[in-house]
Amino acid sequence: MAPKKDIRIMVHQRGWVFVGEYSETAKEITLNNFSVIRRWGTSQGLPELAAKGPLTNTVLDKSEYPLTCGKGTELFTIHCNSEKW
Repeated sequence: MAPKKDIRIMVHQRGWVFVGEYSETAKEITLNNFSVIRRWGTSQGLPELAAKGPLTNTVLDKSEYPLTCGKGTELFTIHCNSEKW
């Protein structure tokens, strides 16, 4: 059985919201297989999206490249139900 991936929603500066496979080093955070969450499509905000995965009205812009940012530049992350993502 493969280990569960650490899927997180990451809220970044200036309103950017991402979701992907989270990893970090001492200096950087990387999201692999990530998407920009353009429209949440929820009635209960990001926690609903984290728990239930993408909903009917959710709009995701998938990237074929990983996202890397400096550690500490994110505002916060939310752990997701990896089985739903």
